Amino acid sequence: LNAAAAVYSAHGFCLEAEGLLTRSLDLDKAAGRRPAQGTQLQLASVWMREGRLDRASAGYRDVVAADSQSADGWRGYITALHNAHQDFSALDEAQRMPAAVRTTLMSDFDFLRLLGSVHAEVGNNAQAVEILEQARARYQAAGQPLPPDLAIQLAWTMVAGSKYAHEAPALVAATKAQTDLSKEQRDALDDIASTLIVRTAEEAMRAQDRARAIAVLTSASRELSGNARIRSVLASAYLQQGEYDK
Repeated sequence: LNAAAAVYSAHGFCLEAEGLLTRSLDLDKAAGRRPAQGTQLQLASVWMREGRLDRASAGYRDVVAADSQSADGWRGYITALHNAHQDFSALDEAQRMPAAVRTTLMSDFDFLRLLGSVHAEVGNNAQAVEILEQARARYQAAGQPLPPDLAIQLAWTMVAGSKYAHEAPALVAATKAQTDLSKEQRDALDDIASTLIVRTAEEAMRAQDRARAIAVLTSASRELSGNARIRSVLASAYLQQGEYDK
């Protein structure tokens, strides 16, 4: 039943997969056996794919309640809570993980990204950066290039706080130098760069240093030609400077 359910799920037939897995669990119950953990995990995964996040989180919660050492159960549980935008609950539950499970999951790139996202969503930006930096360090230690999506996530998280914001420009520049970026990834990096530039210009204007603000924005408008946000802030700076013809 489980093998057939896996085939159905892989082809998008989640309702059929759910039926087979539920039948498998019913057979366990009828035989007086404990629910098979693999079946429970598989069913929770199907619910996750269907977007039934309440059922998925409950399913994974049942797994870790029965076996607190299930790394797959904890990974799925935290993922389901995060996807349901229940990040405070996800953080609370993550802190309950047994030490052995935490050690296992903290060596997983994807879980580090997940946990970084959870911390970012609850406003712990500095801690989120530090967790994502662990993922970055693991790629470097393995001699693997940093995936652009991780670099983008890390850069946005840096920008969202103040402690590590000064490190974002170098990360953005290094990532933009990669030759295998998609258009969406390049656009995201440009968005981060423009956010940093506008922030610098606005700080200069608040300090009454409009000349510096204009210089920063003018330089950026050449590098990021067509960026509407930079053009708008530059026009505002010119107006405040009294240069209406610009």
